[in-house]
Amino acid sequence: MSAPQGDIQAMVSINGYLYTGSHANQGTFHYANATENLTLAGWTTRDPVRWIATIDMATRNYLPAWLPQVGTHNGEGAWELFVDSQSCMWAGGDFKRGAFIQGVAEYAQGFVKFCPVDSVAPSVPPTPVAKLSPGGVTLTWGASVDDRVGGLRYDIFRNDRMIAEGVASRLFTDPSGVTGDRYFIRSSDLASNRSATTGVLVVGPDTENPKTPQNLQASIVGADVSLTWTAPTDNVGVVEYAVFRNGVERMRVTSTSALVTGLGSGQHFLQVQAFDAAGNRSNKTPSAVVTLP
Repeated sequence: MSAPQGDIQAMVSINGYLYTGSHANQGTFHYANATENLTLAGWTTRDPVRWIATIDMATRNYLPAWLPQVGTHNGEGAWELFVDSQSCMWAGGDFKRGAFIQGVAEYAQGFVKFCPVDSVAPSVPPTPVAKLSPGGVTLTWGASVDDRVGGLRYDIFRNDRMIAEGVASRLFTDPSGVTGDRYFIRSSDLASNRSATTGVLVVGPDTENPKTPQNLQASIVGADVSLTWTAPTDNVGVVEYAVFRNGVERMRVTSTSALVTGLGSGQHFLQVQAFDAAGNRSNKTPSAVVTLP
């Protein structure tokens, strides 16, 4: 290597490659097979070098394909090279400029960082779980695994069309989801490598019963009985209530109150039961007992 201002100042190895930092600036070359340092006698090929050179440790060949796009203050290059846990190399020196992004050079305050190209896709996410909810269909799934730490995002597909891209969490509610919809999920990393999609997940019918209504209250209004109660929860939503007198259904209502008429004199045992849109029913409430004269 011909470096007009000095020798190699730092070295570090990464995955079988040796990186050397020196004063080799733009206009400096590596002369293969040269037999003398000053006259460069016998060289066969000449390739450019810029600040940090890459050498295959197995063959000892210089690899000219990588030329760092950085600039320095005084042409001194890298003083120290360091490899982090993700095989990224940090170079410290008199660097003032990094790569150009949309025509504008990044400012390098003495440090530049180089990471290997990420071409490994994340693993396929674990099979998701779908649950009908009042807001649509809620999906949950486990995390994908990637060769790099952090940055995983997820794309959601319904009926073969993407409905959400780059979701950071592993919980997603599709407000338009209904029974019978087909869902797929795939993961992507910071380098936009994408996994294959999960197997198809078909949202099954709603089979979950509503909870039991609470706080059933009865009051006598003339010859009738007024009932009120607290609405129960359901995974999708309660749509109506049945009112029972002595175990026999008398009426259905959509609100949390009812006026029961035509009972006649005597003691009456009144109960309420909740229903959802799929016909699932709750347990009956404990009886509210009234006696009409």
